[in-house]
Amino acid sequence: MNTAITERMLIERCKARDHGALAELIHQNWPTVRRVIRAITRGPADVDDVIQDTFVNVLQRIADPQSAI
Repeated sequence: MNTAITERMLIERCKARDHGALAELIHQNWPTVRRVIRAITRGPADVDDVIQDTFVNVLQRIADPQSAI
């Protein structure tokens, strides 16, 4: 299955407050987000904080009806 389609479907389900879709979206993207953030931060504590902030920002954008996500 095409990842972009899967992500789009998960985002739509997240907008409908499907907590399982949210968990899957995070699960699918965690390794990539972690790898990128590790490359640009200083230490493990920073990595965890930035990952958390990243996913909070994504969720806020998903919940915002004015968002382009």
